[in-house]
Amino acid sequence: MRCTSPALQAHHAPYRFDQPAARALEGYLAARASHDRAHLPALWLGRRGRLTERGIEQAIRHRGRLGGLPGVRPHQFRHTFVQSYLALGGDRRQLMRLVGWKSRQLLGRYAVTGRAERPSPTWLQPGDRL
Repeated sequence: MRCTSPALQAHHAPYRFDQPAARALEGYLAARASHDRAHLPALWLGRRGRLTERGIEQAIRHRGRLGGLPGVRPHQFRHTFVQSYLALGGDRRQLMRLVGWKSRQLLGRYAVTGRAERPSPTWLQPGDRL
């Protein structure tokens, strides 16, 4: 999967989707195929073409409100992933590679917010811990 970091640096990250996420993505891709602008290379399409970062943020905030999570922001998913990865014993160097960080300072910044948290239940998916 090709990812873009907040510093707009592109990198490739191996990512495995769980079954519900894979089914949701397959459903979206099937619906996307009939979009007027399906020929565009962008994964996420809106009414007028490629969704911008702001459009994706608005869509996530809207879905959050519908799901009872008012105020959810896309960047929370990044924090949740980092904290969950570390809580489950993930390797810090591997994490830096996965999220495209070159500086250990970022690792410290993200990990600090999760240090005082309670133990993370392993049966939950990362999105369940928002």
